[in-house]
Amino acid sequence: MLLVAGFIAASIFLPTLSKKAAEQVQAAHDADPFYKEYGEAPTWNTLGGDVIVPAAMKKAIRANLKDPDSFKPREAMPAERTSFQGVKCYKLTLRFSARNGFGGMTEGVATAYMHGSQLLDIKIAQ
Repeated sequence: MLLVAGFIAASIFLPTLSKKAAEQVQAAHDADPFYKEYGEAPTWNTLGGDVIVPAAMKKAIRANLKDPDSFKPREAMPAERTSFQGVKCYKLTLRFSARNGFGGMTEGVATAYMHGSQLLDIKIAQ
């Protein structure tokens, strides 16, 4: 019975937190002079040793690999505010490894230009 009451209390309380969190995020965006020009900063960090790569960037990298299933992000450099062909955006640099055409593992570097979640361009060097 206590478990059910706790679940009901949590389900009532959590939406309030998420609304408050959304308001805090919006307030932070409104206060950030770069937000309107550069767009939402892409999700780009390391959690517990795993690199989180924006979906559009990951898709573009995997499309250029001989063995897309072997793609393994290794290191994410800090995102930089920059511009690409006149569009203010974020420059993301990622070191990764993947299997080459001979079956051996190789290291590569991908540099992407993103405006929010939109991929503007990507350059891949292996």
